[in-house]
Amino acid sequence: MHWVILVFVVFAIFMGLLYLKIHRFKKYVVPSFKDDFKFKKDLDKNWDYKGGWGSISRGGLSVTQSEIGGITRVGHLWTDYSFEFTAVIVTPVIKHQCIGWIVRAQDLSNYYMIQLTRTEVRPHLRFRGKWISVPGKKYGLAIDSKEHGLSIEPKELIRIRTEVKGLEIHVQVNNKEIYHKEDFFSMRFINKEFQLVPFGPGVEPVPFFIAGRVGFRMAGPENGSISWCRVRPL
Repeated sequence: MHWVILVFVVFAIFMGLLYLKIHRFKKYVVPSFKDDFKFKKDLDKNWDYKGGWGSISRGGLSVTQSEIGGITRVGHLWTDYSFEFTAVIVTPVIKHQCIGWIVRAQDLSNYYMIQLTRTEVRPHLRFRGKWISVPGKKYGLAIDSKEHGLSIEPKELIRIRTEVKGLEIHVQVNNKEIYHKEDFFSMRFINKEFQLVPFGPGVEPVPFFIAGRVGFRMAGPENGSISWCRVRPL
């Protein structure tokens, strides 16, 4: 088991060196993406998604019943970028009123998701198709939770901007920063129940993702509409 952990630690070091190399040649992998969802034919062309994704008349994207979510087809090597979009919460059911978006996705089984509810911001981590949680499920299936103090109501336009740079993340909603963590993308360790635990015997390392795509996720009756989105380099 210790040998396996050592392999993952070496892998993490390798990924860190790879990040520095990619960052040095950033001009070759600069994120450049924009979608206003005006053309239905572009949905399958631009996005890899599962569940209820559909175009809205006069432009826009509706996402619901999307447990796995959806991500851009381009952007495997995107490292440091801002992901901006405007969204509206559609569902009238209070407990399902939220918007979920994805950053640094490796694929639909491995990514970071940020969920905005009416009262909180709740970061998630998906690894090998499962959600990683805190022991005792302190934040449900999220790895963190913070009250944002904003007025988030259904049917109202929400402006969201997320910046990822190195190990750091910043989340802004309606021009106010509601979440910031300098080591958000650092390596973590989990037990057999996919719960976060300190480093030690019997744990499994979760490599940090230094690059990856963006997307959206609204599961079950959660329902949100996106009017436009873009990715720009930092």
